[in-house]
Order: sequence, then structure tokens, then C-alpha cells
Amino acid sequence: MKKVCILGCEWLGQIIADGLYSGKVKGCRLEGVMDGNEIAAEEVACKFQCRACVNIEELMALKPDYVVEAATADAVKTCAIAVLSGNAEFICLSVGAFYDDKFRGQAAATALQHGTKVHLASGVLGGFDFMTAAAMYGQVETVLVSRKHPSDSPKCPPGLTELPDRYQASVEDAYRMSPGHLNIGIAVGLACGDFKNTQLVIEPVAQDEYTGFAIHMKGDFGKTEMYFQQGCDGHEIHGPVMAAWSALALLERLTSPISF
Repeated sequence: MKKVCILGCEWLGQIIADGLYSGKVKGCRLEGVMDGNEIAAEEVACKFQCRACVNIEELMALKPDYVVEAATADAVKTCAIAVLSGNAEFICLSVGAFYDDKFRGQAAATALQHGTKVHLASGVLGGFDFMTAAAMYGQVETVLVSRKHPSDSPKCPPGLTELPDRYQASVEDAYRMSPGHLNIGIAVGLACGDFKNTQLVIEPVAQDEYTGFAIHMKGDFGKTEMYFQQGCDGHEIHGPVMAAWSALALLERLTSPISF
């Protein structure tokens, strides 16, 4: 049985904790949680019957096999090295942390030294395996489109109200504009191997439309378009709910004897 710990006890962290506690990932159990808010950590630990930790040293003392980050890019930069040097695999949702060349190199060196790995969760998107393969094959041009409710809409999640309703730039420039909310752009840039020439477009949707994301990619390999709608009739999804489930699915792949 693989032991899993979670960094971050807010919404996404609780979805991941619930998934582990309810047995969604066979062969894994929730061992502990950590959050800057000690009360939040205690509440989640009590609810899901695991240990609450106040710092990364205490968390790593539980000897987890995997640590899942569901917090912030700052938390990634603060904790990743301790996780990787503590013989645990690191699963990251705040992929934007790896825009930093120096930190990315430091994390890679630590992982190589200790025989561990960083796993970037796919978040609310998919197709990263194909994007990486296409970029390895030859030149590619990629546009990521984020379709969100306008900032003044009650349907716009609080964390996304600071994003413009219409915007187009490289994912590099976009991430500099709002580093806390554009992990998807950095993830696509990493997959394509290019932050400057991978474009991000933000466009609004009407109140009765679904939010979602589209990836338009063309290059030497040919052309592809992928669209991800958030929710369906009778089941709306607001915000990055699927990001938490992508972390659970990644754990499933890492621990299953047969996986994609």
C-alpha cells in the first residue's frame, strides 16, 4: 500500500483527500496533510482520518511514497526539494512554479540525485502526451484558448476575476501578468518546449454557455484541435475541479500494473 500526503487543504486538496479516503485509487492510502492554516489541516485530517502536519519536515517524517501539491506555486518552491530529497515522488498541480528555469533545474538535479521524480498533473486539460510527441517530431504552433465567464459575472470563480475578459499574448507574458492562475499556460508551454511562441487567448462566454478550454495545434506533424467543456446539462462545473481528479488519475497510473 503506497502512502500519500497532500500539501494544501483547501477545495482541491479536500477533493483529493476524499478520493483517497473513499478508495478511488486502489493501492494508495492517505497518510497525512499539511497546510499553512493549522486549523484547516486539523479539520481535514479529522475528516479523512490521517495526520495533520504543521511543516514539511513533519510531513516527510511520515515517509510518504507520494506527495501531492494542491496549494500554490510558492508552496511548490518551498517544499519540492525536501520531498524529492526525502525519497518521495512529487505530484504538482501548480505547474507554473516550473516556469522558473533556476528552480526547474534545481528540482531536476535533486530528483536525479535521489532517484525520485516530479510528476506534473494534467489539470483541467488533456493531450499532453500528444503535444509532447508532436513537438519532438518537428516545429509546432500552439494556441491555448481559455473561455471563462466575465469577471463581473456571479459564475466567475473568485480566483479568476482578476483575469481580463479578452486577452492574447504568449504564455510567458500571460503568466507574468497573473502567475497565480495560469498554470495551464505554463503546462502547455512545457509540453511544447516553448513559452514564447505558445499563445494564450482568453475570451468570455455568455451566462448560459459552458466554460472550457481549446487547444489548436499545427506543425510538421499535421493539425489537431482539442476542446474541453466544463460540465454538461444538469451538472455544472465551476473552476478547476478536474485538476484535483487529474491528480488522482495520475496516482492511479503511477501505481497500477497496467496504465496509459
